[in-house]
Amino acid sequence: MEFDRQWLFDIPQPLNNQWRGIYSNLWNDITRSELLSMDDGLLASWYWTLRLSETVFQNGGEPDPPGFQWSAVGLVLPDESDIGRFGVIRYIDARVADANSLREREPIELEGYVFPVIERAIAVTLHAGRSIRIPRDGSVSRAKTRVGTQYEREGWLTAAHVVQGFPTVEYEDGSTGTVTDLAPGCLDIALTSDPLLPPSNRSLPILQAATMGTQCSFTGLSGRHGGFVTNVCTSLGVLTASALPVRIELSQCGVSGDSGSRVDAQNGAVIGNYLGSYMKANGEIAGLSQSANQLRVIIQAEYRE
Repeated sequence: MEFDRQWLFDIPQPLNNQWRGIYSNLWNDITRSELLSMDDGLLASWYWTLRLSETVFQNGGEPDPPGFQWSAVGLVLPDESDIGRFGVIRYIDARVADANSLREREPIELEGYVFPVIERAIAVTLHAGRSIRIPRDGSVSRAKTRVGTQYEREGWLTAAHVVQGFPTVEYEDGSTGTVTDLAPGCLDIALTSDPLLPPSNRSLPILQAATMGTQCSFTGLSGRHGGFVTNVCTSLGVLTASALPVRIELSQCGVSGDSGSRVDAQNGAVIGNYLGSYMKANGEIAGLSQSANQLRVIIQAEYRE
């Protein structure tokens, strides 16, 4: 998917530093310092992501159309709205979406600024390989889950759909491991054991404030893929609900065999795990990943070097 960094700097600067809302606890020194260490232009993107997420949550609005999947905040493309390049995206499954009924909804006004609300029909493709053989140098992330509990275990974090239906996995050298943990609900994540994996005491930071414009990359079986975060699910403030997976959209995407790859910000912090891609009706393709921050909360995940 096309991403022009100029769109990031077209986002209005935050005016209300005294804002107190349901997500304002996320607008704090920790998340702001995370972004400032990478690019101060990301602050406006993160601020309005929180404000718009809060507004969508509070307003409810009209009933969801058939095939509605989730809402996100971030990049609105030029062919989707004339109002601006940043707003709310409502994703609809292309299998049931009526292309003629897709429309731009009533925009949201906050602090004197207007943000578009659009509908986007998509077809999702998960990028598991053709077998359950897993290469250690792609499609997995070294990690621990249930850290600090009696269920703590270490292994390779991957997408659950990679190992779906199989209690064991095979690595590229022919050794085998078992599926030792599965994230609950709709979180597409699994942990597998590996007899050749030595313990690691070095953890990687997790980026809590992933937002449109965050430069990132992942390295899967097919190689390295660099690009940007383009939007984040509006369930961002409900990290504890496994029925509401926090998806992070990427401008770049991989191919079959790349599912499970760790997505990293340019400063080395972990953004999430790559799951697959979606395609719009016009043929544009973008990547989808699971938020590492949500995994940190729900399964006490720690990523390791």
